[in-house]
Amino acid sequence: MRRKICMMFESLHCYKATPGRGYDEIYFKIWINDVFYSTYPKDIRHGDVFKMNEDEANRKMDLDFTVSYDDTLTIQLMEQDSQKHPDRDDNMGHMYLHVSDFGLGSTSIHEFQFSSAEQGHCVYGFKYRMISQKLPVLRILGLHCQKSSCGCNKQLADTLFDTTSSILEISGKICGLVKNPEAELVAEALEAAAMFVEGVKYIYEWMADAIEGDDDVYVQHTIKDKQAKDPVAIIPPEGGVMKMNDGDKICFMQKYGRYFRIPLDIGSVTIEVREKDTVGHDASLGAMTVTMDDYDKYIKKGAVCQPLTTFYDNHNGEGAIYHICYSFAFEDWTLEPKQE
Repeated sequence: MRRKICMMFESLHCYKATPGRGYDEIYFKIWINDVFYSTYPKDIRHGDVFKMNEDEANRKMDLDFTVSYDDTLTIQLMEQDSQKHPDRDDNMGHMYLHVSDFGLGSTSIHEFQFSSAEQGHCVYGFKYRMISQKLPVLRILGLHCQKSSCGCNKQLADTLFDTTSSILEISGKICGLVKNPEAELVAEALEAAAMFVEGVKYIYEWMADAIEGDDDVYVQHTIKDKQAKDPVAIIPPEGGVMKMNDGDKICFMQKYGRYFRIPLDIGSVTIEVREKDTVGHDASLGAMTVTMDDYDKYIKKGAVCQPLTTFYDNHNGEGAIYHICYSFAFEDWTLEPKQE
């Protein structure tokens, strides 16, 4: 049996952008044993690229894939010149890896610097890990739109913030000690969280506000208190958006055949739900940050749900209420994130 190891993209840092104004539009090409594997992000021809420069220098990465210990990897950094003409995209450098050069017990972060004299001596620092054992992890299980975006009510958002701890307890009791519950339990816990919010005194007046259509929703792994300048998401995994409106619930195991995981051993994790706007700013529909303290608190309590009550722009969620269902686990990253 060939020994497996997980290649994990951790982050990208722009030390020096290419010449010119605006953002570099960055993506990766990946080969395994000289056979093309994928681009990252996947949907680069529809605008899913990392927009970066020295002012927007840091970006979280969320790609991981399993390779064998005797494999070789080639990773190429690209700058998009045209969505319609990929042959015009600029090569920012190559990285070559022999998987067998990495210790099986290591959890260290490695950095490689991509640079290109042809592109104005640009420099990008790429951080990655090669993981073959278990790590503490945040599992993102589901999302519920209790109320789609329809106008702002700051007083409601403040009141919801005060209810979060109670909702965590309620949803945790429903899911019991199950870290990766079946779709029915996720839906029940999200419904209970929504029912709790119905009791907030300001909800009825606010519910009468003007109603828009479906929210075009995506979920990002971001830096705390900071929005990304691009729409590259951890969910949906292939790019695009999830259409959500009042009462819609999505269990990710049911929709995508997997949950979504982020390691917790190298620092806190911030998740932001956003609404895509093809003309203006992609609005924050709510964010949360978890740490190893949360992991220690909830690791034995199974899945929990909470409303997203922190917003990273001045839209204050545009009146939306979204709940997220998640759990913590200690899991093997060489195994697929499937139902236990």
